[in-house]
Amino acid sequence: MRTYIITGMGRSATTFLSECLIKNGVNMGKKMHGGKNGWTKENIDFMELNRKIYEEAGHEFGIEKMPPTKEKVLKLRDKFKEEAKKIVNKNKDEHWGVKEPRLTSTYPIILPEIFEVDDDPVVYIAIRKPKYIAKSLMEMKGCSYEEGVKTAKEYHR
Repeated sequence: MRTYIITGMGRSATTFLSECLIKNGVNMGKKMHGGKNGWTKENIDFMELNRKIYEEAGHEFGIEKMPPTKEKVLKLRDKFKEEAKKIVNKNKDEHWGVKEPRLTSTYPIILPEIFEVDDDPVVYIAIRKPKYIAKSLMEMKGCSYEEGVKTAKEYHR
C-alpha cells in the first residue's frame, strides 16, 4: 500500500500535485469536490470532516479563513477520532491519497488514523510565498491582501 497526503495553503499548487497523482493511477477519492472551477480535487469525505472540526473549533470553513490552532484541534481529537478512522478505512486503497488544504491544521486528528493503515505515507506540503497566495485569494475570494497574507502565514506556521 502507498498513501499520499497533500496539504498546504490553498492557491499553492495542491491541486496540481493531486492531478499528477491521479494521472498516475492514485485514487485520490471516490467522491471529489470540483469547486466552482472544477479544479480543487478535494476528497469530499475528508473535506466534510474538516468542515465539522473547523465549526466545532469555532472557525469559519473556507480556504481564505483563519485555521484553528493546534491546541483547539487537539481538544477535539477524541470527539472526531472514530469518524476519521471510518473515513480513512472507507477511502484506503492500494495506491490512494487525500488532498485537503485544511489538513495543515486538522492533522492531529486525521494523520494518526492514516498511520494505522500505512505507517509510511508520502506527505507533500505545498509552500508558496504568502504575497502570491494573497493576490490569488483577492481575485478568487475577494478577501483583502492583508488578510490573505495573514492567513497564508498561519497555514505555513
